[in-house]
Amino acid sequence: MKKYNLGYKRGSEEYVYGNLSGGSVVGKELFYDSCRGAGGRKFLSDEVSFNYITPFTLSEFDERELKLREFESLDGGPFACQIYVFSIRMYNLLTQFNLMEHRVFDGRILFGEQMIDVKCIQFLFCSVENYFDFNYSTFKIKSSKLTINNVKNTFKTLPELTAKYSKEYGMKLRWRFEKAVMKPSFREIDMCYNGGNEFYISERLKDALEEANFEGLQFKECEVNFEYSDEQ
Repeated sequence: MKKYNLGYKRGSEEYVYGNLSGGSVVGKELFYDSCRGAGGRKFLSDEVSFNYITPFTLSEFDERELKLREFESLDGGPFACQIYVFSIRMYNLLTQFNLMEHRVFDGRILFGEQMIDVKCIQFLFCSVENYFDFNYSTFKIKSSKLTINNVKNTFKTLPELTAKYSKEYGMKLRWRFEKAVMKPSFREIDMCYNGGNEFYISERLKDALEEANFEGLQFKECEVNFEYSDEQ
């Protein structure tokens, strides 16, 4: 089944998109360390909010216009948490689709003299692994200098697998799909975080996002073809 990567546009000679910082969030010291040691596998408390977030400012020599994307990762946020910031307009569209397990928090961006309401969504680092069928899937373990093909995962999680090879070869290694075989429940998922700062989205969600003409988004067909274990 065809899936797409949801990514960011980079800007142009006339404007630049501002990355978002959680360093200015009021009360951050009360919850930013709450996920420390959980390895991205724990949700924040439902009571927290991100008020307020600020875009990183441009150099005084950069005369381009500063813009906000409709969705952006949050830098300098809670430790080991994958937080993404969505415009209210884009969030409202996403609620019409099936997202992998997540939590939603209120937030606000201080942009110039404006205070803009947003939604902040947390995805767990390894939740997508719940949809992998490790009996059939194979992986590439790689870095810029090394690629190991046709690897089966015999551990409970992929970080355990990459940790084994990283220790063996004495370098930081990451996983990539070679053959992606998913559990049947993945057919119903329109958007999931893949644990590597990327999102897989369905074709129907891509079409809806393109039609809505959201600011700063780009789409790329996934290089890997997703198969399903009930078809093997």
